Order: sequence, then structure tokens, then C-alpha cells
Amino acid sequence: SEDLIKYFKCIMSRFGLFEIIFSDREPVYKSHLMDLFCKEYDIEKNFSSAMYSQSNGQIERAIGHVKNIIKRCNGNMCDIRMCLLDYHATPLDSNLGSPHNIVMNRNVKTKIPCVESKLITESDKLNRKVLIERQQNSCKYYNRNAKSKCDSFNPGDIVVFRNNNADRTWKRAKVVAADSEFRSYTLLNMLGNLITRNRSMILPDKTGRDFFV
Repeated sequence: SEDLIKYFKCIMSRFGLFEIIFSDREPVYKSHLMDLFCKEYDIEKNFSSAMYSQSNGQIERAIGHVKNIIKRCNGNMCDIRMCLLDYHATPLDSNLGSPHNIVMNRNVKTKIPCVESKLITESDKLNRKVLIERQQNSCKYYNRNAKSKCDSFNPGDIVVFRNNNADRTWKRAKVVAADSEFRSYTLLNMLGNLITRNRSMILPDKTGRDFFV
């Protein structure tokens, strides 16, 4: 029961609390520990009829589908997971969506080609707009309180860098390439190695000395 409860909590952390647990009458579902779990999270327990598996037909059919998938994949767990993805993304019938669509109210991407617009919901578009606005506001307030404006570097510039914000040792290097989107630079250090550092960890070299590797 303890292991099963851990698995239930893992599922609930992603999809929310259960309303009902419908199972057979195995001891693991009728234990005192399971009773306490259901009471704590206000979950109703229902059992199928004893010695009559047809009363739990939906679960029996799902088990049958999974067994067939395992046989076709010859026990390869990676293939099994991808086959389960395809199964969960397949509509149940002409009037119902796929299990993924029913649970998450959206379609999911699989190896089966589909129109990209089918994977994006109206909520996605609205949420993206809100997130971009929030990011822009955060950037505006951050830049307003920033201590200094950072200059950009060009390939060939001599700079000094450190490995992290706690590092007090500055080392010389030459700029090889710049990635303006992520404000990072590829540097050639004194050992001849190519490294990548964020702009916040780079300063102009003011010694005026030549750079040799």
C-alpha cells in the first residue's frame, strides 16, 4: 500500500486530487493505510464485484491494450512508452477525443504528422501573451535598477572573465563569437580552450597587453 500511495501522490501532483478510486478487492486497496490516505484527501473508494471482472470492464480493456503493446514491443521499455503515447493520443471514437485530449483538453505531439495549429489552444495563445507582457515588465524594472549598462564585445576583443559570480580571479581571453540573443560569448582562454561565458562575467581588458595563447 505504501508504494502504491507514493505512486498515487505522484499522479495527483500532476493532475490534481482523485475523486474516486475504483479497484478490485485486493488487500493493497483495502488496507488501513489506504483507508487513511483516502480519508486524508477526501477520496471515495469503490470496488468491483468479487469474482466478476466484467464489472470493471474499462480497466480490464485498458490492461488488455497495454498487454498487447508490451507483446509488440518485445519488452523494450523505450518503445513501450512511445507506443503508449500514440495510444493516448488516438481518439477513442468519432464522438470522443483521445485520452490526452479528455484529460488535458489539448492534443499532444507524436511522430504521426499533424498540423501544428492543432497542438495550440486558445488558452495557449492567451497565456503566451500574458507571459510575454510579464517578462517585459520584469525586464523594464530590472533595467531601471541596474547599476550600469553593459557594452557589447566584438570578435577579436581582448577581455577578462571569471567562471562564476563568486569567483574573484579574473583571467584574460579573446572574444571568438557572440550570441546576442542570450548575451553570451565564446572566448579563447590562455590555455587555448574555447569556453562560453555570460556577459555579466566578462569585462574589458584595460591592461593594453597583447594576447598570446
